[in-house]
Amino acid sequence: MARQTYEDHAYAGFVRRSVRALGRRAAHDPESLVHLVEVQQELDAAIRAAALAAHDEAGYSWTEIARVLGVTRQAARQRFAPTKEAVK
Repeated sequence: MARQTYEDHAYAGFVRRSVRALGRRAAHDPESLVHLVEVQQELDAAIRAAALAAHDEAGYSWTEIARVLGVTRQAARQRFAPTKEAVK
């Protein structure tokens, strides 16, 4: 399991460096800002899907998820849990 954590950490570093590089490119070509917005949308969707899967599939509580994100349980639940309207 420690190996997975290391690989996740290294991969996350690669992704952060890539996003910063994309931002530097967009600074010289404002048309490229659309690519940063697309990355942001993908990242937001991935975070939500991962948090929901951690809760619904892996069985982590909203309290555990909130702790690693540095937010309250209520904030995590409000951000990631499906709303009643979305469930209908």
